[in-house]
Amino acid sequence: MVLAFVLFALLVPLPYVIMSPGPATNTLGSDNKIPLITISGHATYPSNGELALTTVSVSQPESQLRAPLILEAWLRGDTQVLPRDEIYPPNQNNSDINAQNAEEMKSSQEHATTAALRYLGYTLASDVVIQAIAQGSPSLGILRAGDVIRAVQGIKVLTSADLRTQMATYKPGDVLSVSVDRSGTRLDLSVKTGKSPEGHALLGILPIDQFVYPFAVTIRLNDVGGPSAGMMFALGIIEKLTPESLTRKRMIAGTGTIDDNGNVGAIGGIGDKILGAYRHGARLFLAPVSNCAEIHSVPAGMHVVGVKTLKDAVKALQSVSVSAKASISCGTSSAP
Repeated sequence: MVLAFVLFALLVPLPYVIMSPGPATNTLGSDNKIPLITISGHATYPSNGELALTTVSVSQPESQLRAPLILEAWLRGDTQVLPRDEIYPPNQNNSDINAQNAEEMKSSQEHATTAALRYLGYTLASDVVIQAIAQGSPSLGILRAGDVIRAVQGIKVLTSADLRTQMATYKPGDVLSVSVDRSGTRLDLSVKTGKSPEGHALLGILPIDQFVYPFAVTIRLNDVGGPSAGMMFALGIIEKLTPESLTRKRMIAGTGTIDDNGNVGAIGGIGDKILGAYRHGARLFLAPVSNCAEIHSVPAGMHVVGVKTLKDAVKALQSVSVSAKASISCGTSSAP
């Protein structure tokens, strides 16, 4: 009886995940011989250092983790064992998580490109693109995902904020003329507005601002998801587009989300990412200021600098020099 219980305890899957430092990847390098960042239509400049994005390795929500593996992971000094619900929302499977991570990665690359080009002084025009049509929407069968909205009732639509402001002037049931570009063709379509729960007129679409870039920037990276590489992608783009190198022969790593305006946001697994960067050979690490409270110590010789914006990150790379002594400068991007 006791033996049966022990065997059951050893073999039954437990609701935990294992998290550990993942690999670091140089945004200025290649993945399967394909450059991570490719720029066409503008001069680019070589770099003599690295700007590495960092990752964590996390077991998937449907992984069947049993007691022996969990115990082994718990005994290792560089691995965390966490309740599954702390990492993954309930009722999400591997496919759901992978799809979400892929979408967040794609979005982070777009934000990185926009933030980098704005930092370099480019004024970017944008299109209002329909990302999705809601179920039961009055636009269903009329408008399509991918349509570029040019005008409503003859009034030009330049941003999604413009569209929201304009929609507030109409009543549910109004029939609106909506001009869109679809696959290179201009269409003038009629949509009868629906009614939101608050009683406002709506088209039942999800519009997003899609920026128009003056030249092509392509980011490719396989087997990594989520939004946390955004800042490092932006720095990689800046490095490629400017003759003066930010790296200065250094191996630099970092993490942080980024938005279109260059604001750097918090990420998960900061400690694991710092350790992964250290193992990769980096001794300067850029971290979101909003993660600073989680950073209590760093490996010998590692320098962690907290940044709030892309501008802070560039300033840090231009000013910080490393020494043999570890440091954490998390309230400012100035040199330690």
